[in-house]
Amino acid sequence: MGDRRSKKRGGPPAERQAGPDVFAEFGLSCADFDVDYGGGKSFLSGQRIVYMTVRHRASGRTASGKIGTTKRDADHQRDELLCTLLRSFVQS
Repeated sequence: MGDRRSKKRGGPPAERQAGPDVFAEFGLSCADFDVDYGGGKSFLSGQRIVYMTVRHRASGRTASGKIGTTKRDADHQRDELLCTLLRSFVQS
């Protein structure tokens, strides 16, 4: 095998759910919502994006959105997008 070091390989990426602190900030319960999110690249501009859909289980109402991000800042942008989408549930 030679002198090459093996690559560091982490396990499967952990499913990161939005913490209850984001929901508690708006006076909402995490158990009342389904949050689906993902990421990718825009085929037109090549910019990285994070997209998210938040669904209120009791009413079935949904809010969705997307935000441009960088590779490093994706976690922060995902939390920011979640806050923006949750505001629409608080106002109504």
